[in-house]
Amino acid sequence: SLLVMPYLRPYDNPEFNVVADVVDFAMQTLKVGYHSRRRKEKRIEQPQGLTFMHQHRIAHRLWHITISTSRPMILTIARDIAPTNIMMDGTPLYPEGFHPVRIHQAEDAIYDAHPLPRIDHPVTYYYIDFGLSVRFAEGAPSLVVGKVGQRTDVPEMSSTVPYDAFKADVYALGDIFDRDLEQVDRSVLRS
Repeated sequence: SLLVMPYLRPYDNPEFNVVADVVDFAMQTLKVGYHSRRRKEKRIEQPQGLTFMHQHRIAHRLWHITISTSRPMILTIARDIAPTNIMMDGTPLYPEGFHPVRIHQAEDAIYDAHPLPRIDHPVTYYYIDFGLSVRFAEGAPSLVVGKVGQRTDVPEMSSTVPYDAFKADVYALGDIFDRDLEQVDRSVLRS
């Protein structure tokens, strides 16, 4: 199989400029679809984000081992919805392109690349790194145990008490909003 995707860049590069950029990011990473008033054309959104993954019973990056006892349990080895696993297609912001390694420079790697504002040129965000994700069978519980991964501070995470993998995904994304975007919101609101 072959998968062709746009060349992606970090979701926060370039930085968010206005609150609407942050809201767009949050809506795309969470929702089934929405209509943004700032888009010039009416766009029919495809299901996306955590809602889409969870509707299809997929937990992001979950390496698991099924333990056969009187009742099956899944042991979590790693889980990580993290900033490095959310990317964006920057093509609308860089119509002339950008260098694949030196992403702040133009394709020729000589001149600086100057992005257009997201408010006028909306981007699409993608979850990546599904190599270790899991799809739970329909009707099967999404309970896991384990306290290893990029985000180990999920309150219900336990090495002994099962917790819901989907709720842990939501917490991890909320943690990104809290840690990475709260500071952006404050600086944008001050300007």
